[in-house]
Amino acid sequence: MAEPSFFMVKSEDDAWQLLEMALRKDSRLQGAQLNFSNWPKLEIVLKGRDLEGTLPSRYLPALQEYQESVFKLYSLFRYREYSVRRLKDAEKQELELVFKVEKGSSEFLAPFAEALQKIGLEAAARMNPQQLTIFLCLVALLVGSGVGWARWLKYKEDKNAKDSSNKAVDAIAKLAQEYAARDAMLIKAIANSRVGKIAMESVDEANTRLALSMDPDDKLVVGGQKLEGSDLRKLATAPRQNSDRFSEEGPAFLSSVENNFKGVVVGVRMPSKDYTFFAKVDSTRLAQEEVNCISQAIFKKKPIWIHVEGKVRHGKVTEALVYSVRDLTQKERKLLKEEGDD
Repeated sequence: MAEPSFFMVKSEDDAWQLLEMALRKDSRLQGAQLNFSNWPKLEIVLKGRDLEGTLPSRYLPALQEYQESVFKLYSLFRYREYSVRRLKDAEKQELELVFKVEKGSSEFLAPFAEALQKIGLEAAARMNPQQLTIFLCLVALLVGSGVGWARWLKYKEDKNAKDSSNKAVDAIAKLAQEYAARDAMLIKAIANSRVGKIAMESVDEANTRLALSMDPDDKLVVGGQKLEGSDLRKLATAPRQNSDRFSEEGPAFLSSVENNFKGVVVGVRMPSKDYTFFAKVDSTRLAQEEVNCISQAIFKKKPIWIHVEGKVRHGKVTEALVYSVRDLTQKERKLLKEEGDD
């Protein structure tokens, strides 16, 4: 009986090689053991206000979203439930990501290999070697490579209506050309993995939250291309796929806090959109920083930036959930004041 193959995944190139083997059903993967060693690393390179060896609070919700993505992927295989509610405190501690920001750097870095190894151990019981290899390499490359970021950007561009005024489209086109061959492999892997779509959705949730956390003048650096925060925010906002879907973001005033059977509900007035409606606040989904932001907005009657999603009927919002919030930038406050809604 042949000894099982043992693969050390130490780099992005190792992951690409394994993914290619899995897609062509290489027999060496039968009974293979994959060991991730010091790679992947969740790497986010940003330029902008207070991004010189420091961690601005506006990015805390986004980093928490990456952490929750790890929790949910683990729970998917451990408990067959894509959520965090079943996880024990000990499991969360074992899966914890520790983000590091180097002095003088605008780079967030978190080792991801150990968490991915634990996810793989749970997934191994539910997948054959080829499926497991595709899934683990897919997750690793989506979160730990420039190609992964480029794939997400193209995914968001395709999902949204084309907007010629969005400068990010040009940068995405350059990235797509640069990474064409490997991007095609990622697309094939997602299509060939029964949980590939879930992996992509998990990365989408986290990357979208990052984009929505950015100041308009912040920049995300991918493959040498700089993408403006304002353009990324447009891409990240979910499109209205159906006429009854509601998705908006912008400056808003909050009021009328109440508790009912749906939880905490706040009144929302968005002057720039001419919308007034009620929205649910799910404190388990928002970071504490965001909950505090909402409290201050109501108490001090000051505007904040809000992203809400829900349903609209006959021109009226009938259901809404607060997806994310942040303080307004100085430029946004000035613009709102000029529009007469101070």
